[in-house]
Amino acid sequence: MKVLIGALGVSKYDGTRYKFENGEEFEADLFLYALARHIEPDRVIAIVTEEAEQKTLPYLQEWMNLDSIPLTAVRIPNGATSSEAWDIFNKIEAKFTELLQQSEASLEVFIDITYGFRSIPILFLSIARYLQRTKDVQLGGIFYGAYDAVPRDQNLKPVYKLDSFITVLDWATAVDTFRKTGSSVQLADMLDIYGVDFELPVMQKVAQALRELSQALDLVRIEDAHQSAYNLIEAVKAATPEAVRESDRLILELLKQLSDEFEIIALASPRKDIRRFIKANLELVFWYHDRNRYQDAMLVAREWMISYKMFNPQFRKRAYKNEEFFDYEVRREEENPAGWKIPERKKLAVEISELRNSLAHGGLSRDADAADMLSRIEKVMSDLRKIKVLL
Repeated sequence: MKVLIGALGVSKYDGTRYKFENGEEFEADLFLYALARHIEPDRVIAIVTEEAEQKTLPYLQEWMNLDSIPLTAVRIPNGATSSEAWDIFNKIEAKFTELLQQSEASLEVFIDITYGFRSIPILFLSIARYLQRTKDVQLGGIFYGAYDAVPRDQNLKPVYKLDSFITVLDWATAVDTFRKTGSSVQLADMLDIYGVDFELPVMQKVAQALRELSQALDLVRIEDAHQSAYNLIEAVKAATPEAVRESDRLILELLKQLSDEFEIIALASPRKDIRRFIKANLELVFWYHDRNRYQDAMLVAREWMISYKMFNPQFRKRAYKNEEFFDYEVRREEENPAGWKIPERKKLAVEISELRNSLAHGGLSRDADAADMLSRIEKVMSDLRKIKVLL
C-alpha cells in the first residue's frame, strides 16, 4: 500500500509545472498534488495547521477527488514548543498505526518535505525511521519540489529525490554497528544488494569478506579472524572509485575507515611470523574487550598466553604451570613497565585461566558475582596493556 505524506502551506502557486527526474511533468498549484500524480499512491496524508486547513486543503481535496485518491488531513499545532513538536510526531505516528491496522498489505511511505514549518521535514524523517524499525514500513522516497531553484518567472520547476541522503545514514549506521559489535549482517546485506543492483562485483566481494570476518569473530576462530581481517582490507582496496559509481564516494570512505580499524589484527599468513601473530592476538583481546565481549576476550587471552610463552625457547620443551608463565621474562628495570613485578605477572597468568573457566561455566560455579568478575577482568586488561610494550 503506497502512502504519500506531506505538509500543506497556506499559499498556492498557480500555473506551476514540476519536472521529475524521470522526465515526467505535471502542472499543479500545490506540489503535493503533482507528487501524487507522479507516485499514484493509494492514500495521501496532508499535514495541516488550522490556517492551511482553511486556505489550501479544500483545493487539494478537490483535485484528489478527480483522481479518486483518498485524502486524510491531520491537524497539527504550529510546533512552537518541544511539547507541540511531540504532539505532531504522535499524531502522525497514530495515523500510520491506524492505516497498518486497516490494511493487510505492508506500507510503502513517500514523503514530501517541500512545505510546512522548518521542523516538519525532520519530524517526517524521524517518523519514517521509527516506523521502519518498529513496524516494518518501507521508505519509498523523499521528494522536494524546488520552486525557488529557478527564477520565479520560469514555471517549470525541478523536483529533487533526496532519499540517497538517508541511505548514507543507513551505511553509516551499518558500519558503526559492525565496528561496535562485530556483527556485519546489516552491512553485508546492504553491500550485496548494492553490488547486484549496480553490477559491481567488487562490492559483493567486500560483503563476502565482511561475513567471513564476522563469523570468525563470533565463533572466536582466532587465526581465521586474522586472515579474514586481511581479506577484508584487500577487498576494500579493490573497491576503488573507478570500480564503483562516482556518487557513492561516501560509501568508500566509510569502508576505508572500517578496514583501517582492522589493520591492527590483519595477517595474510598468521603462522608465518609468530611475533606478529602474538601481537595481533593481543590486539584481538583488546578488540573483544572494547566491545564488552568479555567471555571472548578472556578466551583469546588464555590462548594468547599459551602462544606467548611457547614463543620463549626456554619454555618449549618443558611442562609448565600457570604461575610459571612469566618466570623467564626480561627483568631489566627499563623493560619493567610501571614497576610491574614478577609476582604480579604470575598472578596475571593464574587470573586469566580462572576467569576463562568461570565465564565458560556461565556463573554456575558461583565463584564471583557479576560486578566482581568485571572488576577482575578490568584488572587483567590493565596488566595486559602493560605487557604489550614488551612484545
